Amino acid sequence: MNDTTDPKANMPSYSIEHYKWKGCICKTVFELPKTDAEGRRTARLREVTFSESTEQQFMTAVLCRLPSIIQHSDYGGIPREFQTLTNAGCNVKNITTLDLSFRKFWFAYNYKVGNKARVEKKWNNLKDEDRLLALQGAERQRRHSQTHKTDMPYPETYLDQRRWENEFSD
Repeated sequence: MNDTTDPKANMPSYSIEHYKWKGCICKTVFELPKTDAEGRRTARLREVTFSESTEQQFMTAVLCRLPSIIQHSDYGGIPREFQTLTNAGCNVKNITTLDLSFRKFWFAYNYKVGNKARVEKKWNNLKDEDRLLALQGAERQRRHSQTHKTDMPYPETYLDQRRWENEFSD
């Protein structure tokens, strides 16, 4: 996602989730910050994407609270303009420099079986939002397998069947 050839690399980006709507995720990308007339570094909203499984209620809850301009700082935190989202129960994460590479997934999933080249091809065909969800779901899958004493699915099966969308009774 943050390869130097990517024009979106290092643009302020945030993921938004809510405990009530599991598997729903919103990714926002802001333009590179510019200094305004008052000397503040601001960034305008450039792009909003939702994961495929997003429910309408989640979309509405996010879109009515999403800031169109943020004050940007280089410390990497969450701008205060997201406060209305966090007050509404949303979890906002700065993903500007998040590593969504296959290498990150391969080590995070930590069940290295099957055809690695095929798994990498499937990973590379996923959208960034799905990669983020797959990485987050890998730990839930591992806990579920350990708790219920079941085998972890092969990485290829995990990706093919979008197992990160499963609801687990942890």
